[in-house]
Amino acid sequence: MQKKLWPVLSLLLLAALFATTATPALAAKEKSVTLLDIRFVLGKGIVFIFELDGEFKEKDLQGYVRVAYNDYPLSCSLKENNQVKCMSDKVGIGNFEGQSAAIYFAGFAFSGIIPGKPWYPCSSYEFTIWDVADSEGVTYTVDRTNFAYFLAALKADAQLYAYSYTCIP
Repeated sequence: MQKKLWPVLSLLLLAALFATTATPALAAKEKSVTLLDIRFVLGKGIVFIFELDGEFKEKDLQGYVRVAYNDYPLSCSLKENNQVKCMSDKVGIGNFEGQSAAIYFAGFAFSGIIPGKPWYPCSSYEFTIWDVADSEGVTYTVDRTNFAYFLAALKADAQLYAYSYTCIP
């Protein structure tokens, strides 16, 4: 009787081991996260873009970045198409341009390279604006972050003003 009991117990033990190890693997397939991009955004700093697959709670959408033995918490928001955009602080993590980073988000781990700030040839622009009725121009200096807004405002009133601008490196 004991000879027949050992094979049955062994099979039950193996089945129990398989059931307990297979369950977490099946649960992990229900949710997944993909790191789509890491980029530098002017005025925001380093931005991490993730894509979610599965049901996530708002409290799950958090994480941090570890680079050069320092941890930087991520501030995240859910966007359309199941994408989440996360930012770290504007200064700290940007100091590690080109270095490897470990990114932890929603219980998933990723690795990536901290991108550098894009190079801009102009630090600011000098605008000279002439009133159509007046031949004397007024000069303004505008930094590169406000250039597009300033130029759009001038183009909106193009019938009233003439303008030119030059790049200041």
